[in-house]
Amino acid sequence: MTAIGSNQENKLNALQELLTNTVDYAGLFPPASLSLDQVVANYSQYQASDEKSMLARLILPANKLQAFEKEVQSSPDVTGLPWKISGLVPPIQFNNGTASAEALENALATIQKFNSDHSDIGQVDVVEVKVTNESELNATVESIPESIIPFIEIPLAKLELLDQISAARSTQKVFAKIRTGGIAPELIPSVQSVASFIIRCASLELGFKATAGLHHPIRSEYRLTYEEDSKIATMHGYLNLFVAASIAFHHKTPIDTITAILETSDANQFKITPQAISWRDLTVTGEQIRKFRERGLASFGSCSFLEPVSEIVAIDSINSTDLFPDQN
Repeated sequence: MTAIGSNQENKLNALQELLTNTVDYAGLFPPASLSLDQVVANYSQYQASDEKSMLARLILPANKLQAFEKEVQSSPDVTGLPWKISGLVPPIQFNNGTASAEALENALATIQKFNSDHSDIGQVDVVEVKVTNESELNATVESIPESIIPFIEIPLAKLELLDQISAARSTQKVFAKIRTGGIAPELIPSVQSVASFIIRCASLELGFKATAGLHHPIRSEYRLTYEEDSKIATMHGYLNLFVAASIAFHHKTPIDTITAILETSDANQFKITPQAISWRDLTVTGEQIRKFRERGLASFGSCSFLEPVSEIVAIDSINSTDLFPDQN
């Protein structure tokens, strides 16, 4: 994840700049819902794969860290340690104006103990947490130690909370988070609401990550789960999202343009060269994308790593741009 600690020594082409360290692997969660031992085995395999450049953090609930430690220690073939981990922590609860942060504080204590005791296995350097209002947001940010970077998920109906997240950057590094899908059609937000989120973040120069419903690079109709009778719905594409966000951050484009990029279902509308990526007449260079990744879009969470990788390879070959040059 370029924005918060990736070390890139070699010059990358534009597509590599856009997609390096992008997939936060969340195999524990639906629709994959894998067991912890399978998730550990998968992440280890991905760490050793030719496509590992797209792999970012492993997503784990804080209450799974002890089980994760035991699983890694009992698996002799695990590679690539120590792993970078994003910890999911419970939100602060407000009842009748009174805040209850006990669950959050316990989760943060678990994370800090894990970081202290198991640096050879992994480090939880970011956490992800939901908030629903300004009081929860302020209390949450105050609770998280400076050594851990929070990604704050907000309801898309309350984009004004992005202003508060931005204001919190005066005291510590903090990012936003958007939920872009789910296992039911009604959980997929509209392109207008996602575009509004992107535009607001761009105006604030506020970095963010996305999660859910982004297995595929291009917007289209897909099955929502792996079941044969799964419902089909139009899902957002992660290439659409990344290109839209990079253009919004660089060009300060209006919302109707960002909406149109998010709605694009033809991969050929995206022109990809080693030097730049374009959508129609709007272009971002590799250097501009690098700067955008440093402060803009961090990553996206996905319960699959293989789907996002295999589908972008087909688009990559159409445009004759190497994403995984080690394969050649």
